[in-house]
Amino acid sequence: MAVTHRCSNLLKPLSAAVPFTLSLRRLFSTDDATAITVETSIPFTGHKCDPPPRTIDTTPKELMTFFRDMATMRRMEIAADSLYKAKLIRGFCHLYDGQEAVAVGMEAAITKKDCIITAYRDHCIFLGRGGTLVEAFAELMGHRDGCSRGLAFAQKYSKEEHVAFALYGDGAANQGQLFEALNMAALWDLPAIFDGMGTAEWRAAKSPAYYKRGDYVPGLKVDGMDAFAVKQACKFAKEHALKNGPIALPHLNFLQ
Repeated sequence: MAVTHRCSNLLKPLSAAVPFTLSLRRLFSTDDATAITVETSIPFTGHKCDPPPRTIDTTPKELMTFFRDMATMRRMEIAADSLYKAKLIRGFCHLYDGQEAVAVGMEAAITKKDCIITAYRDHCIFLGRGGTLVEAFAELMGHRDGCSRGLAFAQKYSKEEHVAFALYGDGAANQGQLFEALNMAALWDLPAIFDGMGTAEWRAAKSPAYYKRGDYVPGLKVDGMDAFAVKQACKFAKEHALKNGPIALPHLNFLQ
């Protein structure tokens, strides 16, 4: 049995989404393995590659997992915000709220043997990788053990079927080291995915087409507010990176 819904229904006000919500509740109570086909809210846009299809399969179990994980991440970040304002977290506190769909969608498409390298806004990434709330808050308070394991060069050298996601923000997208890293990854055909997360395009860069920034490196524009779009894009990017080398995958979290 397959049920088809558009992801855009999930973004409507609760009153408008009641029939959709009730149908999902019936699915949850009858068969947790029921296949559901959803369509991403907007199409993908490719650069030097054919974009993946907008339709993707899911299950009631995955839907509930997405909701639980994103709600947990949001509540954790709200708590972190309060602690920071109370001066109980020192230094800078870069929060991840509003970007939860990226973390859960990415994890749904990869395995724990794939690597995620990040710097700022990493608390929810840590949680998605299997860390606990206690460990995440310990990191926030300055007790850092990190959650990154391995690099794309080591993965290719070891002939592993795994990839490395390099996460960066809209500010880093305009810095020179990104282009140096893209050049090296392309020269060595490394299984690297350059995963940028941005603010409103017009505020951050004169050239807002981040997915084209790699020039010779393929890219894919993704709606970072749609967990299913992120899942589909990351699955596509992993397959591409293992076969062809690096790809740029900017998630636009605050679309115009």
